[in-house]
Amino acid sequence: MRIRAKSDVVGLLLTQGDRWCQWLEELPESLLSEHVRQPGWALKTRFEMLVGTKEHEMHHRGQLMVIERLLGIVPHLTRSRQSRQLRRRWKHIVSGYCHLFLVRREKKN
Repeated sequence: MRIRAKSDVVGLLLTQGDRWCQWLEELPESLLSEHVRQPGWALKTRFEMLVGTKEHEMHHRGQLMVIERLLGIVPHLTRSRQSRQLRRRWKHIVSGYCHLFLVRREKKN
């Protein structure tokens, strides 16, 4: 399959990611707890090696965020956080105005 569009990439990430997770769920605990000798004679469990794939993915996500920022794009996680912060600020401002309105109204009565 040739990847030609963004939708192709998204589709592959969804299908292959789900396929990998399903494969991992089916692995027996006994296999995951086996120790494997690494280059340099270090020992790691198979589980530790698999966790390394997640760490590797996070590394590349960080690289993508840096590239986005260099291109002047605000990364999606930052946009989400900013919108939550803005909603909280507006909620605080609105509740403050409501409080002032009620206090002034009580003073008039």
